[in-house]
Amino acid sequence: MNNPNDSGQSNVFAKMVQDLVESGERDIEWAKIQIVDQINMGMRRQNITKAELSRRLHKSRAYITQILQGNVNFTIESLVRIAIALGCQLELRMNPKYVCEQWNQTRRNMKEAKVLGCSFPNLEAKDLTNDRVLAA
Repeated sequence: MNNPNDSGQSNVFAKMVQDLVESGERDIEWAKIQIVDQINMGMRRQNITKAELSRRLHKSRAYITQILQGNVNFTIESLVRIAIALGCQLELRMNPKYVCEQWNQTRRNMKEAKVLGCSFPNLEAKDLTNDRVLAA
């Protein structure tokens, strides 16, 4: 049974999404998610706790929690300091959007093909999950 309000709600939602895309807010939030994911991976790789990261950065544990929730306005300086504390080096890239979109579509297609039993002997599993654009 169709709800007559569904169409109106769908239009409102579509407008909200469009506004987020046009304002850049969607891309900002996506970048924060990627940054937090990288910080979490660095912490796991180094077996670093929130308390240890707090000590290394000379910041409160509450601030580290805010970082890990993406509730801070990251600066280049703060990102570099976090990277150093995790034994990493910060790398920033600006890739043309169409290249990223093509790469993401290729990854989706390859994942679907793997589900269907196709194999790719020259590709490693990490290549299908890596969000970075691979250089040609």
